[in-house]
Amino acid sequence: AFLSNPIVYIFLQLALALEATGICAAAWFLALIQKKIMGFQYDEVYVGTPEERAAKNHADNLHANDHLDMGTNILNGAVATHQLQTDWTEGNY
Repeated sequence: AFLSNPIVYIFLQLALALEATGICAAAWFLALIQKKIMGFQYDEVYVGTPEERAAKNHADNLHANDHLDMGTNILNGAVATHQLQTDWTEGNY
């Protein structure tokens, strides 16, 4: 139902044709067009520069990542309040 819309189909065909030429990525080109039409601006226009935010007492929290204990496959006891059982990691099943 989504691709049956003629406007979406035309934009898709144009994007694929642009990609096929190798001139540029169609996503960047379409984003540039969208930026011009919608009037998007940099974040500083909306939220201010770091100096402006600090002057208004809305400065960035410099200690936000001090206790960020994340990992992909490393067990870290700092995540939980109790001691994790890690015997199985050493092969003690």
